[in-house]
Amino acid sequence: GLVPGSVLAITPGATLDQHQDTSDTCSFSGNNYAQTFTVGITGQLTDVGLSLAMDGSGTVNVSIQALNGAAQPDGTPLATGHATVDGSESWVYFTLTPAVSVVKGQKLAIVPMTGGQIFSSCGMGTDLYPGGQVWYFDGSTWSNGGDPAFDMDFRTYVVPAAPALTLVKTADKATYTAGDTVTYTYTIHNTGNVALMTFSVTDDLTTVNCTGAASELGAGASTICTATYLTTTADGAKGSVTNHATAHAHYGETTYDSNPDSVTVTVVPVPVTPAPVTPAPVTPAPVT
Repeated sequence: GLVPGSVLAITPGATLDQHQDTSDTCSFSGNNYAQTFTVGITGQLTDVGLSLAMDGSGTVNVSIQALNGAAQPDGTPLATGHATVDGSESWVYFTLTPAVSVVKGQKLAIVPMTGGQIFSSCGMGTDLYPGGQVWYFDGSTWSNGGDPAFDMDFRTYVVPAAPALTLVKTADKATYTAGDTVTYTYTIHNTGNVALMTFSVTDDLTTVNCTGAASELGAGASTICTATYLTTTADGAKGSVTNHATAHAHYGETTYDSNPDSVTVTVVPVPVTPAPVTPAPVTPAPVT
C-alpha cells in the first residue's frame, strides 16, 4: 500500500485522521460492506482511502453516511466519491463531494457502492480499530457477522477547522449636517474553511441590527448587518464622528471575533440663518 498522504489526489491541507492499515489479516469480497469510524479532528472531511482490488477494472463509488440508533449506516449519503479500481490490491483514494463538516467524536460510516465485485483487505480477531467496525448488508438489514472487532483497512483525511471572519464597515455617504442620520452597513465575510453561525456586531456608538443576516454562513460567503446614528450639534462642532465595530460568530460552542473596523464621517454644523435687519427710520430734512 501507499504511505498515508503520499497520493497527490488527497485534498491540499488535509491530514490523516482515522485509519486501520496495520494488518492485512483477512479479506472479503462483495459490494455490501461498510466501515464505521469516529472523527478525531474537527474540520472538513475531504477524502477517504480503502485498500481494494477488482477482477479487471471498474469504478467504485463510496458514500459517507451518518449512523442510526443501532450504530449502523442510516442510508442517507452526506457526500460521495468515486475512483477506478484496476487489478491487484492497492490503496484507492476517494475525494468527497461535498466535503463534510465534522466534529471530533462524531461517528460516521464509509459505504462502498459498486455494481461489480470488489475485494477489500481487513483485520479481524482483535479490535485493531476501537472507534468503529465493519457492517454487512444482506439486502434488508445490517449485521456485524458476530464479530464487532472486524475492521476494513481504511483511512480518512480531514482539513482541520480554521474559523475566521472579517468585517468591512461603510457609511451611506461621507458628509452630513448635524441632525442628519447616518446609515452604516457591516459586511461580514466568512474567510475560514468551515460554516459559521449566529452573527452579531458590537459598535461603540450605536446598536447594530443583524436580524436580516444569515443564520449560517458557509466558507467564502458574506452577510450584512445595519445600524443608524443620529448626528448631534456636538458632532457638528467637532467636525466629524468616528465609531468602531467588531463582528462576532460562533463555530461549535466557541465565539470568534473579526478584525475591528471604523468609519469617520464629516459632520458640519447646521447653517446659521442671520436675523433680519430692520432699517433705521429716516427723518426727512426740514423744508426752508
